Amino acid sequence: MLAPLVALGLVACEAAIITAPSGPGPGPGPGPGGDPEMIFLAEVQPLLEARCRNCHEDPEAAPVFLDPADYYASVLAYPDLVVPGAPNSSTLVTKGNHRGPAWEASEASIVRGWIQAEADAGMTDAGTEPGPGPSREARMTSAYPVDAGVENRIPLAEVGLVGAELVFTANRVASGMMLNDVRIVAASSSISFSHPRLVMWADTTPTMDSDRFSDLEMTISAGMSGTLTSSCVLVDFPENGELSVQFESASTL
Repeated sequence: MLAPLVALGLVACEAAIITAPSGPGPGPGPGPGGDPEMIFLAEVQPLLEARCRNCHEDPEAAPVFLDPADYYASVLAYPDLVVPGAPNSSTLVTKGNHRGPAWEASEASIVRGWIQAEADAGMTDAGTEPGPGPSREARMTSAYPVDAGVENRIPLAEVGLVGAELVFTANRVASGMMLNDVRIVAASSSISFSHPRLVMWADTTPTMDSDRFSDLEMTISAGMSGTLTSSCVLVDFPENGELSVQFESASTL
């Protein structure tokens, strides 16, 4: 199994973070008779070859999500890299926060347009016809404001943890925002999840927090809570910023 893409944050390569608005970008769509694979090959693959291939074709350098024999298949197959129709839930967008340069605005529009095109063509996140079951798009919550000096609660129903909440208190510090007593509280059903990660938002621009919970797997009984950490600092948390949380997996038992 390939290593989680979150390891990208530790690699000094030339992939990119996409900083883009929340709505559909002006990049290419399938159009009448359009083919998202052709869009990818013509417009997205050259960007990946220029920005990402030096690291992400080499297992000694970084997680490999680019197969020189078939970029299109390997990108779609890599877990959570692309969520068709939801660019801001795709880890190509949200987990590109490493030392590589950012996409140019025009490049970001191309990548986001292709991701939207996959959905417009009737494809699911696995590249097959839609079927039953949850979408990976639901693995990240909406963004919520963080209020200093009081208890904050982020509902987790969007990611499949019905009735559960992420609970913490927050205080502004010089380096950002300190969260204390960070825990997940289950409601009337037991829940299970793995690899939570906090996402900071400045307007529509996401920035991933450090991958502090990469090895965490937890099951919480109904009515109980599980502590993620006693305290942590979200470095450079923006003024009037918002917070969401994503999970590698999450389910109500």
